[in-house]
Amino acid sequence: MPTSILLPTTALTGHSPADIVGTRMLTTFPGNEEAGFLALYQQVIDSEKPGRTTNYYQDQDGFEAWFEVSAVRQGTGQLVVTFSDVAAAQKYSSNYASRTKA
Repeated sequence: MPTSILLPTTALTGHSPADIVGTRMLTTFPGNEEAGFLALYQQVIDSEKPGRTTNYYQDQDGFEAWFEVSAVRQGTGQLVVTFSDVAAAQKYSSNYASRTKA
């Protein structure tokens, strides 16, 4: 896999390509289970239907963000996962909601 594909991921997470390639997801990004992303991935594998969610992610290393995650099954037991940092949108939405309640 070309490391250039990983550059947006490494810039966002602070992990180098060497930290990511060849590792298990929960080892490198342990907050995936608590954030609900692991459940999404399992649902996509089991149902063979694409899935999407937006959740808050935090791990024991202090990394935290809001992510919109999409997953699509590709082949047997394989996933294509894309994600976007949506922290700014979440903050705007939260601020808007609190102003409209007043």
